[in-house]
Amino acid sequence: MSDPALLKTLITRGQAAIGDRDLVPRDVALPQAKNKLLTITGIRRCGKSSLMRMQADALLRSGVDRKCFVFLNLEDDRLEPAHTTLDQVLRAYQELHPDIPLAKVHFFLDEVQAMPRWDRFVLRLHEEERAHVMVTGSNAKVLAKEIATTLRGRSLNIPLMPFSFSERLRLKNLDLDPFLPGDAAKLANEMRDQIQWGGFPEVITMDHGFRYRLLQEYFDVMLFRDLLERYGIQQPVVLKHFLKRVLTSAAKPMSVRKMDLDLRSAGLKTTKDLLYAWMDHAQAIHLVMRSEPFGAHARERLSGKTKYYATDNGLLSAMSFNFQDEWGRLLENAVAVEAVRQGAALTHFQGKHECDFILLRDERPWKAVQACWSLRDADTRKRELAGLAEACKGLGLKNGVIITADATEDLKVEGINIQVRPFREAGVLLSR
Repeated sequence: MSDPALLKTLITRGQAAIGDRDLVPRDVALPQAKNKLLTITGIRRCGKSSLMRMQADALLRSGVDRKCFVFLNLEDDRLEPAHTTLDQVLRAYQELHPDIPLAKVHFFLDEVQAMPRWDRFVLRLHEEERAHVMVTGSNAKVLAKEIATTLRGRSLNIPLMPFSFSERLRLKNLDLDPFLPGDAAKLANEMRDQIQWGGFPEVITMDHGFRYRLLQEYFDVMLFRDLLERYGIQQPVVLKHFLKRVLTSAAKPMSVRKMDLDLRSAGLKTTKDLLYAWMDHAQAIHLVMRSEPFGAHARERLSGKTKYYATDNGLLSAMSFNFQDEWGRLLENAVAVEAVRQGAALTHFQGKHECDFILLRDERPWKAVQACWSLRDADTRKRELAGLAEACKGLGLKNGVIITADATEDLKVEGINIQVRPFREAGVLLSR
């Protein structure tokens, strides 16, 4: 049982902290839905808490009394992870402010998956007390299960990713013009930094010498807290080795069956079923994203044609030195991240030639995309254009995109309109 005095202290401190930080606006619109619970999901350290705090700050500026807030991090080690804790929080608030009806209170509950039966509590707040509730969570599977049952029809989810390139520039207070030589060089440097070290806010502003260590810590927290503890996995060494192998293989076709054989040959005991379950868990905590061949049947999904991407490029650089000079694969991963940020589902095209991404909206293909660091090599240019044209013609698409490091060009190949654009424009190109 949590100490009532502690709960009152945490509530009061949370109220005092609203509006006291300079936060970078995100390119994410929070819906104005008074009759809906709002959930924000995404990988750890991507800015979910800050986005929720921005909403609280906006409410404070609009005239909401500071006493009408409950802002808590439910992973605080001083809170007992029990189903009774949230009720105790509610009682502590009502003892602090007995004259404020709960219908006027805004509850902001961070990392809500830490508390058992959190869904029943927030539903009661929403349905019976008419309170305003926003929650964040780092585990998509846990939240999706509860949203699909208890919260069905009563919630709206906002997926959040690490910072995009435009958000990076905003965070660093950079307003650069690509047509000015000095600014163009700075843009190129920032683009390379984004592609190599990703978009975690703390990483962007940290000295290069400490980034590797910080990203390793992020990975370890996800490994131990989100996977080992939450799913009760008893093989930490094997799991860590497996996940590092998955990240090392990012943007390449990967077979879990082959991975199982490789791990066994290295003396690590595992099974295919266990590895498939671990892959599902890694996706649930937003560590990796999956891309199947477009139109693949269940049997084909097991054939080694599936690709996996890291949710942030920094994790690739931190997990493997192999990525130090693999700018092509890093760019492909960064494009996958940007596509998912824009709300697309990932698939890829495999015919006579390959196309890196067939982006889906409402389960229908709407854009074919290649990611290629440079088209200066004649053979590379021919291969990339052929794959894109084949995919577009096969799927009935009239337009395709090639995202590169720095090229800008408009082409027409076999009747297909192709835009070649630099990565800094990926957010606009992949949005709809």
